[in-house]
Amino acid sequence: MNIKGEIIRGDNMENFIRNLIKEKTLINKVFLALLCSQLAIIIASFFKIAVLPSFGKLNLYAMASMATLFLISSIIEIVFTLKKNEKVFITLRVINLLWLFSLIGHLVKQIENLQKTEALLDFGTGVVENLYSWLSFGIVNFSIPRSGYSYLLGTVNIIRILADISLVILLIFVYLRFFKKDEFDTTPCFEGSLIAKLQTAYKADKVVTGASVALIISPFLRFMSYARIAVPAFGTRPFVASAIIALGVFVIRGVLVKDEQRLEKSILIALISFIIWNPIFAFRQGVGIGYLLYLVAIITLGVVYIKRRTAKKVVEPQPVQQEETTKSEESIKEAETVTVEEQSVKDEHSVEKEDLQPEETIQEENTVVAEEPVKNEEAVNKETSKLEKEDSEKK
Repeated sequence: MNIKGEIIRGDNMENFIRNLIKEKTLINKVFLALLCSQLAIIIASFFKIAVLPSFGKLNLYAMASMATLFLISSIIEIVFTLKKNEKVFITLRVINLLWLFSLIGHLVKQIENLQKTEALLDFGTGVVENLYSWLSFGIVNFSIPRSGYSYLLGTVNIIRILADISLVILLIFVYLRFFKKDEFDTTPCFEGSLIAKLQTAYKADKVVTGASVALIISPFLRFMSYARIAVPAFGTRPFVASAIIALGVFVIRGVLVKDEQRLEKSILIALISFIIWNPIFAFRQGVGIGYLLYLVAIITLGVVYIKRRTAKKVVEPQPVQQEETTKSEESIKEAETVTVEEQSVKDEHSVEKEDLQPEETIQEENTVVAEEPVKNEEAVNKETSKLEKEDSEKK
């Protein structure tokens, strides 16, 4: 089964890469560049983009509440891009770019407003300090600590540049495809509907599939508090959150291809993430519904993993029992052969004895016959001697 699963995975990956890069035309190169720009924007959004004095460095998902929905929309866009559904992924690319520009613009205004508020607070603090010094005739110098100013990091400019590049690539693709009428291979990189595959996996193993879906959804919800702000998992550890989503997909994939080894490895790696987001750390920070859903999914997968391992340990000793039974059968057979050999030896001895008995009887009869003439001669001699004595007495 494992060999079959490896062959299926190899064929699927080979088909995926071949359908993605088999065409060497200009429009296909533009299509690959568009796909890479989508991935680059998502990765860049994971990094810190602003510094708030009271909260530290934050990324887009920790500052903008709608950023998580933008991420979900971007993932859906990548799926339809890989399916090469032109109408859908072009529409989503336009919507997501406009959405991203809106998020960045809102973020810039938010930082500007914070800077104005912080400047006003600093001005008020200075007035209070000067007033206190004036009232004390300069005897006491009273200073109030400043909180500092909020500011944007250079990551915002990188995201803007990537969004501009993605927009230019999209315009080039639209021009080549719909105005220049270049031929574009619309063979999807992977076959089948994701919803249909999810339904198939749910029918195969409801518990594991349900826990995997919960594991995939949990990072997008309010996960835990980060610097006193309730944020999704992408606002605290975005790369770990992405790995958890990938592991959830791998677990469902393991259910579909019925690869027990791959399924157990994916579950085990998902359980390792529990070390990073353990309840002791999480509940100190403050948790949301996303973390509770993650906790339920991890506990469910952990129970499934333990049951599978114990079932394997119970099944494994069976060959040993079979060996013991075969050994006992062999020993019984050897004992039977030994008893048969001993019986045959006894039979041979009995036959030899039976053969020897007639010879002994013949020898005894001969000795008896030989002894009888001797006894007769002695009797005759005695009788003759008696007769001679009687004759001599008469005379």
